[in-house]
Amino acid sequence: MKLEMRVYWESLRKDVTEYVKACQKCQESQLPKTPLSTGTAMAPEYPWDVISIDLMGPFPRGTNQNIYLFVIVDNFSKYVELFALRKANSKAIIEKLWIVFCR
Repeated sequence: MKLEMRVYWESLRKDVTEYVKACQKCQESQLPKTPLSTGTAMAPEYPWDVISIDLMGPFPRGTNQNIYLFVIVDNFSKYVELFALRKANSKAIIEKLWIVFCR
């Protein structure tokens, strides 16, 4: 809380919470709490249940002549796999997916 960077007292959080709850302008300006519609958020239940994949680039050529970065993220554990690629084609991408999934 930004206020805690400037001042502090024993019941600071409780006092601020009560103040905001009692403040008419604070309540009027608060964004409405709308639930997420079903199907918009895929919450993984175990590792590798849901993954995110991205292809980034082109970047300036590296020492191995790679210009793309292929990224795979396990949404449960936030584990990341990165692969530098020379070409962004289906053969190169499938090869890297095969390596990760077979491991």
